[in-house]
Amino acid sequence: MIGITEDIEKIDYISEFEDMNRPLLVKNYASKWEAFKKWNLDFFKKQYGEYTVDASYNNQFYELSLKEYISYITEIPADQRAMPELYLNWKFQYEASELSNDYNEPHFITNLFNQKFFSSKIQKQYSWIYVGPKGSGSPLHIDIDNTHGWNALLSGEKEWIFLSPDESEKIIEAKKRFPNLDLFDETILSMFPKFNYERVVQEEGDLLIIPSCWWHQVINNDLTIALTENYVNKHNILDFIERFELEKI
Repeated sequence: MIGITEDIEKIDYISEFEDMNRPLLVKNYASKWEAFKKWNLDFFKKQYGEYTVDASYNNQFYELSLKEYISYITEIPADQRAMPELYLNWKFQYEASELSNDYNEPHFITNLFNQKFFSSKIQKQYSWIYVGPKGSGSPLHIDIDNTHGWNALLSGEKEWIFLSPDESEKIIEAKKRFPNLDLFDETILSMFPKFNYERVVQEEGDLLIIPSCWWHQVINNDLTIALTENYVNKHNILDFIERFELEKI
């Protein structure tokens, strides 16, 4: 189900993964980026500490400055924080677009947001920097607007649980019983033996491709910094446009 490669040039990504809508982990792909070398909490606090960012905890969102967030997760012990797993998601492209000079979009993907029929600003809506302490993460979900996504881990370690779109009916039914369905809870997971899922560990420098409509849940095994961008290709562009237009009504 999930592919893993040490060398993207040794596989036929388009036919084996993009056309098949399969996830792929590319080991060490981001380790050559400038972002991998310099994006750390000290850098963000010094250069962008006054910027306002969003952070989430228990499905609630909060606004605070980036330096306030960094101080909160680094200076207060987890067992003394009111929100121990407060998770930052920063749409940095609107205020700090120069950070895009520190990385390159994966060269092997097809991203139609780069085409002339899309506004040059649309990628800004689908670019995030995520920072999270140990134990934080994202609940079980599929990505916004039927997009594909890629996630580059710049520090720390993440663990992912993936379920294909074929599992959607079972997941939706399970969520009726458990709205905050947590598949990292072994007790909960054991209640759904028919779930066909797969786990993958993402390490520093690894790039993960998350195809459209794949369910996934993420937990940070330690403090992490990650970069995510979402995109469309020929396989999901019509679904994206339909979803995007509906959201504007």
